[in-house]
Amino acid sequence: MASSSSGMQNEKYYVPSPSLWPVQLTVGMVCTLAGASLWLEGFDAGHYVLGVGLCIAIFTIFLWFRGVIKEHGTRVYNDQVDHTFRLAMLFFIMSEVFFFGAFFGALFYTHVLTIPWLSGEGS
Repeated sequence: MASSSSGMQNEKYYVPSPSLWPVQLTVGMVCTLAGASLWLEGFDAGHYVLGVGLCIAIFTIFLWFRGVIKEHGTRVYNDQVDHTFRLAMLFFIMSEVFFFGAFFGALFYTHVLTIPWLSGEGS
């Protein structure tokens, strides 16, 4: 591997090949929701569609995670990819904290400050 001017190695960033797992999982989830809807509406075939959708979704998740575990076992990820995964998860968790903080802050503002004011309490 060639060295860059900073002395760090120029490592290739691993990008996995395109996959049809997300499409297959979407089909399974749509079948599951359609089957549940049909079943609740009283159609006889609803529970069959629900079962097929659940089987497709569970089977797809199992195979998808198996592939990810095998991919990780081959050590195709380098330190840069590992750092990127960890940074992405940190940003995701931070965005969730900020989102729910804003949501519950708005809920608190509405419930504690605005509703009493609208009902005539206070001045």
